[in-house]
Amino acid sequence: MLGNCKAIIVANEAHGHVELMQLARKMGFGQVVSHDTVDGGSDDEPLVVFFLVHYNISVAAKQRLLAQLRVSSLDQVRFAPIITFLPDGPSEDVLAHIEMGFDDVISLPENQHILQSRLTSQIGNDQLYIETANYLGPDRRRMEPSGHQYSGRRQGNFDHSRLTIHRSVKEGIAVVRREVFLSAAPIGQRA
Repeated sequence: MLGNCKAIIVANEAHGHVELMQLARKMGFGQVVSHDTVDGGSDDEPLVVFFLVHYNISVAAKQRLLAQLRVSSLDQVRFAPIITFLPDGPSEDVLAHIEMGFDDVISLPENQHILQSRLTSQIGNDQLYIETANYLGPDRRRMEPSGHQYSGRRQGNFDHSRLTIHRSVKEGIAVVRREVFLSAAPIGQRA
């Protein structure tokens, strides 16, 4: 399945680029390119593009990248799976990256079968995205440990939408359902 997808590698240094390019090729991506060399695309572009982000990028740069991709006018980019790779470490690092809005956070080293399974789970399955005034991305509650709640999460009623995204290597990316939730607050006081 990944053979019909394109991996765009995002890393700060040559070693990070090489590391993720080798990993993407090993996972079987049909095309593997550096983020620095991406152009406007062509008609024979794969319908599903992954962004693979190396851990050597600063938190601020990761946040800018996510924000930039999620406001793209192209659904192929806006709803693309954005995966970051971290060195094996504390679970708080993983949770912090989930809160940023990554579709998956994978700690390395990882078994090749599990890694491939996690990447392919982004295709052919419905994905729940949340859209607010300042966030578009996967539902950040999906991997929250029981009893844990991120301290920065908004509480109470606020306007938001739940989008069900479906990615297909044959049909591309589609929003198959949009549910809009309006807060109970008067219009002038909505978040």
